[in-house]
Amino acid sequence: MDMEIILLHGAYGNPKENWFPWLRHELEKRGHSITTPAFPTPENQSYASWKTILDNLHIKDGSIIVGHSLGVVFALNFLSEKQIAMKACFFVAGFVSSLGNERFDSINRTFIDRKLDWKALHPKLGKVFMYWSPDDPYVPERNAKELERSIAPYRCRELKGAGHFNENSGFTTFPLLLKDILSIER
Repeated sequence: MDMEIILLHGAYGNPKENWFPWLRHELEKRGHSITTPAFPTPENQSYASWKTILDNLHIKDGSIIVGHSLGVVFALNFLSEKQIAMKACFFVAGFVSSLGNERFDSINRTFIDRKLDWKALHPKLGKVFMYWSPDDPYVPERNAKELERSIAPYRCRELKGAGHFNENSGFTTFPLLLKDILSIER
């Protein structure tokens, strides 16, 4: 079954880093359609500029979103405004509020200062998987726990030693994420 999967990077990121190229390759060789938009960051980073890019993709019901870091709160904000329902969402090192780090909070403000209606959002998410690490140097545990409480009762995976799930933490591949995405096709 061919799935449409959108991979969303975070602040200071791009679709050619960390585990994104590996995941794209693994999913494409299984016949899935993968989109990895590049968002402006940190210059010109705003919810509006990112939303314009995603609007142009014409995401359909039954698609899958994989968000990393700021890509998570971006996906949640985007879906809250749309009348589309995902088949599944995968949230890696995500957050929905201030991190307490002005370097990031200042450029993330237009994403995190938005109020999410979780009751309306839950039916749009499909199956949800969340991955977080207590030793993430950018997303404090309190932020991960806040997201976990917001998406409950969905599946949350705490991975000790995973840091920010980026190349600096040794994440150029992410077999668990691939396994979970492939479990959706059943």
